Amino acid sequence: MRTIRFTEYPEVTAAASGAGHLAVQIARAWGATRVVGAVGSDDKAGFVRECGADAVVTYDEPWSERFDVIADGVGGALVSRAVDALSPYGCLVVFSAGGGTVAAGSLLAEHKTVTGFSIGLPARTEPERIENHRRELWQLLANGAIRPRHTVYPLERSTRPWPRSRRAGTPDAWPSG
Repeated sequence: MRTIRFTEYPEVTAAASGAGHLAVQIARAWGATRVVGAVGSDDKAGFVRECGADAVVTYDEPWSERFDVIADGVGGALVSRAVDALSPYGCLVVFSAGGGTVAAGSLLAEHKTVTGFSIGLPARTEPERIENHRRELWQLLANGAIRPRHTVYPLERSTRPWPRSRRAGTPDAWPSG
C-alpha cells in the first residue's frame, strides 16, 4: 500500500476554501517543492498565492502540468479531469461530498489511484493516529507554518441571518443596516 505524501508535487482544488487553503499551506510546510492551487475564478488567485501556492489555475483553463498528488475538494466533473492530470503512479485524494465518477480504464495504464478521505472513520477507529496528526497541526500553527484565515464578526451581528455565499469559497460580508 502506497503512502501518500504531500511532499511530492501536489495540486489542491478548492484551494481558496477553508480546507483547501490549509492544504496548500500544509503541503508547503511538509516540503513540497511546488504547490499548485486550483480555484473557480481568477479573483481567488491572490489569496491562494498568499497561502503558499506557486501557481494558481482555474477550473475553466487547461491544466498543462501533471501532478503526483491531487487533493480534490470539489468533486463532480472535476474528478475525471483530475485523474487525467495525474502523473504516472499519481494519486487523487477525494475529500469533497461533490460526487463524481472515474472510468477504471483511465487508471490502469499509468497505475493511477483514487482514494476517498473523511475524518469520520479514522477518528472512530484510530483515535491515537488522529491525536498525533492533531498535535502535528498545532505545532505547525505554533511555528507559523500554517495560518488559518478567518473573519471575526461582532457578537451583536449574530442575531442577523448569515447570507449564503454566491460562490463556494467566497465569503460574503454581513448585510448592512
